[in-house]
Amino acid sequence: MILKRILIACIFMMSTQASIFKLADVFVSKGLLKERISKNGVRGASLSELKRSVNVAVESLSLGDRNFYNSVRNLRVSKTDIVKKNRLINALTKDNSKLSNSDFVTALNDLFYLSERYGKGAISCSVCNPDDLKLLNISTSIKKVGHPEVRKLLLRVPKKGVKLNRFIKSRLSRQGLDTNIASLSPDDQRVFGLFLNLSEKGPKIYKDFAGAVIAFNKTANKKASLVGRDSVSSIWKLVVDEVSDGDLVKLTAILNKVSKVTPQNREKAFYDELFRLAGDDTKKVNKVRQIKASNCYFK
Repeated sequence: MILKRILIACIFMMSTQASIFKLADVFVSKGLLKERISKNGVRGASLSELKRSVNVAVESLSLGDRNFYNSVRNLRVSKTDIVKKNRLINALTKDNSKLSNSDFVTALNDLFYLSERYGKGAISCSVCNPDDLKLLNISTSIKKVGHPEVRKLLLRVPKKGVKLNRFIKSRLSRQGLDTNIASLSPDDQRVFGLFLNLSEKGPKIYKDFAGAVIAFNKTANKKASLVGRDSVSSIWKLVVDEVSDGDLVKLTAILNKVSKVTPQNREKAFYDELFRLAGDDTKKVNKVRQIKASNCYFK
């Protein structure tokens, strides 16, 4: 009888310990991550976007190490980023069930910051579904740059500050683009810099795409504003989305065609063309609907 009680107690202790997950476990588990994000009140498309960002950020920092905690602990950062690194390390060791929503959001923001600065092939941009995420003080989405030539050009784009501003302004000037970057979101600065770099030095399909985006954003005065209220769209963000070469060529053709429509009607014409290409393919139609609902490229 005593032996039976001991066995029951051991089994209870083992099951209890198994149910205790650290935040580091949550970040590498799809099921736990979804549950944790839902606990913070995030639903639908915003939940999917946030999950993707976490997955990309974790992958970019892991560098082959299966233990994510060790990856962060061994990460070499500048003196100005040590506080963020140490704060994230501390959060990763905490019991997820006892971690407050506020501390979880802080950990997410630290993760996104470090992955953009030190991760491999990761880049930040503003979220597509901002409402509920902004309520949580999350405005950043992390994307993975998969195309090898695009990744090479990303390495040449400064990561922040004066160097990044100078990089963007010099390319705008060289290309004769009338764009005031004062209204450019800090989360989108590096993506915009990458787009401009691709328009000059990228593979032909990206140069063609960039030219089509510029044409699409031209207004009656023949000037192309790519940022702010005067811009028709921010479709340049597509350079960090997972788009195949074939789809990029199709998008380029659509943009060139729709750019002949009056500026105020281009958004509708753009989606009309996407739906036309999707035809009766339910999967493709739903994908277009998802892109339209995300409102990533038109504000």
